[in-house]
Amino acid sequence: MNHREEEKDFEGMQKEPIYVSRVREVQLPLRSTPGSAGYDFFIPRYSPEYEKDLLSVFDPETKKGFQKDEFSIFVNNQTLSIEIPPGSKVKIPSGIHYVIPENHAWIVFNKSGRSFDDEVLKLAEVCDEDYQGEIVFSIWNTSSAFLSLKFNQKLLQAVLLPVVKAEVVELPFENIYKEKTLRGEGGFSSTGLHHPGEKDV
Repeated sequence: MNHREEEKDFEGMQKEPIYVSRVREVQLPLRSTPGSAGYDFFIPRYSPEYEKDLLSVFDPETKKGFQKDEFSIFVNNQTLSIEIPPGSKVKIPSGIHYVIPENHAWIVFNKSGRSFDDEVLKLAEVCDEDYQGEIVFSIWNTSSAFLSLKFNQKLLQAVLLPVVKAEVVELPFENIYKEKTLRGEGGFSSTGLHHPGEKDV
């Protein structure tokens, strides 16, 4: 088997598609190049209904709404942009529902350019295979300035990854480790900053 044949076999491993349904006016998730690992997600297009949902404050009784308070996020209707104050953590509803292949998960990551240039941090998010709600992204403006996002622009990316589901079995502590490792209980900074043959300066 040559290299081309191996590539073809590898590309054909995942036969089951990802099914999505749009509940807002938004572009479908896409891989921007044939070699892209992540599916790019877009902010929905502007509409008065989406603006109302986007700005809604979460109600713990009804479980409706997205933002923690009315000052977390604003919409500039002149520029049709989303304005996020410095330090704010906000939720952006994606307009996308999905069904992914069994034993997989979508893990959401920053877009590298946006996170570096605009100091936007994507907070932890795992889209499980049994979740049936709208994907809602949580982001944090870690900069000292207002963050301006455009409707209909790329926001984040999600990588489809296989999930290993293993049983959790409890053992007595004295039986948990079969043998002592070189690291042992070494945690933070235990391996140093340099090659093992070099000394830290």
